[in-house]
Amino acid sequence: MEILQFADFSPVLLLALIAGIIPGRVNRKTWLMIPQTVASVPSAEFIAVAAFIGKAAPIVVIAFTFL
Repeated sequence: MEILQFADFSPVLLLALIAGIIPGRVNRKTWLMIPQTVASVPSAEFIAVAAFIGKAAPIVVIAFTFL
């Protein structure tokens, strides 16, 4: 459980400073929609495929959570 939480939070920790600069320079609505779509669509599809073929082990879910 703790590994999943670390995988979920570590990209935020690593990219927070860079991500704080970008909204001041671009349209905020665009900045909110594009990264969220880019992050959620592929990972949801990959987890669904992994579950469908029976390979959705905890390490696979943790890896996709991190990505």
